[in-house]
Amino acid sequence: MTTIPPGAAEDYRRDRYVVLPRLLTPETAARLWSELAALPARRVTCGHEAIGWHEQTIASGETHALLQSPQIQALVHRALDLDDEVPLRLQAWTSIYARGEFIDPHRDTTGAVQLLIALDAPPESNGGQLVLRPERGEVQLTLRPGDGVLFEARAIEHCTTPLRPTAAVPEPTRVVAVGRYHLPTA
Repeated sequence: MTTIPPGAAEDYRRDRYVVLPRLLTPETAARLWSELAALPARRVTCGHEAIGWHEQTIASGETHALLQSPQIQALVHRALDLDDEVPLRLQAWTSIYARGEFIDPHRDTTGAVQLLIALDAPPESNGGQLVLRPERGEVQLTLRPGDGVLFEARAIEHCTTPLRPTAAVPEPTRVVAVGRYHLPTA
């Protein structure tokens, strides 16, 4: 079900992020979004009422199982250079962006690492790119359904570009599943 490129954990340790193209097939991404679409969503804002999107908590189901799968768990353990026995606590949700919506530049305050998987995305011309600002420059990513990125969201400033209408897609949406992995507390 998942395709993790060779060397992904090493790339993460070097850069504090790694892009995982076609982590899932586009068909799998669409199926997961179909399962999640009916979940209740809440409006989230980020410092200003105009900067917001909708989120859904993922507590069970196929997406939750994927984020807890042995392949993903192994990647997170290798990326963080942890023994396989170290338990990780998963916090999972979807972020759903519509026309004009985005998340402003920020660093997260919790979690050791975050896995973001695109479930639905408009064409690149509609915006919605994920922007990472690691120590060396800026990376702007156009994630297609099924693409993922593992990154240290507490250390790397990140944001998205606003979704904008085009003649081809006047009401764009972008949906990502997010798994935030927490280390055990002492």
